[in-house]
Amino acid sequence: MLSCSKRTSVRATTWANYRTYLNAYVIPVVGQTRLGDLTAVRLNLLYGRLLTEGRARGSGGLAPKTVQNIHRMLHRALRDAVRWNYLPRNVAEDASPPRGERRRPSIWTPQQLRIFVQHVQGDRFFALWLLVVTTGFRRGELAGLDRRDVDLEHGRVSPTTARVVVDGHVQESGTKTPSGERTVALDPTTHQALRTYIDAWTTERELLGQDTQLCSSGPTGAHCTPTPSPHYSTGTVVQPASPASGCTTSGIPTPAPP
Repeated sequence: MLSCSKRTSVRATTWANYRTYLNAYVIPVVGQTRLGDLTAVRLNLLYGRLLTEGRARGSGGLAPKTVQNIHRMLHRALRDAVRWNYLPRNVAEDASPPRGERRRPSIWTPQQLRIFVQHVQGDRFFALWLLVVTTGFRRGELAGLDRRDVDLEHGRVSPTTARVVVDGHVQESGTKTPSGERTVALDPTTHQALRTYIDAWTTERELLGQDTQLCSSGPTGAHCTPTPSPHYSTGTVVQPASPASGCTTSGIPTPAPP
C-alpha cells in the first residue's frame, strides 16, 4: 500500500527513509496484523516499544523524532487506505505519538565564520564555500549547482537541482522545499569570487574536454558527493577540511571557538 501511494508523491530521500522505517521498525512488530485489525492502541504499543527497544542495531530505543516520523508515514498510508475504501477510518488519527523536542539550530558567530572563510581561502571550491556562507545554500544545492543556475551578469544564483544520496547512490532531486526555488542576489565579494572560479572552471573544462555543467566538478570532471563526512577528499566530497569541533546538520564543519 505504501508503495502504491507514496513513491511518486514524495522525494526520493523521503521514500528511502519510509522504506527503512517500514522494514526495520514496523513490519517486524505489526507486519502480520491484518489491516482491518489495526487499532490506535496497537499503534501506541508499537510507538512505546520503538521508544524503549526499537534500535535495529544495538540496544535502546529510537529518538522521539524518529517515532514521530514513523507515525507520520503510517498516518499517510492509512489515509490513503481510507480514500481507497480499504478502511472506514484512519485509526492513526486516535494514536498518540511521542512529542519530540525541537532542537535549536546551531548558528555560527561572525568570528566562527571568519575562521572558516580564512581556512578555506586556498581551497579549490573557495567561491562555493563563500556562497554557502553568504546565502545559506544546502550541501545538496551546492553539489547540484549548474552553470546555468548562475547569472554572473546580474549577480544572481537560482538553484534548481540538488544532488542527494539515496541508498548509497547519488541522484538528482528537486529543491527540498518550495521556498528552495528562489533567486538569490550575490554580495560583491561572493559575486567576484564566483566569477573568478567559473572563469577558471570554464578554461579547465575546455582544456580537458569535459562537458559537465556542474560547478562543483573536480579537476577530473568527477561530480561531488553531498556527504556529511567531516573530511575533504581530493575534490570529490562537498566538505572542506577544517579545524572543526564537530559537524552541523548542513554537513559543514563548525569552527572550534577561539
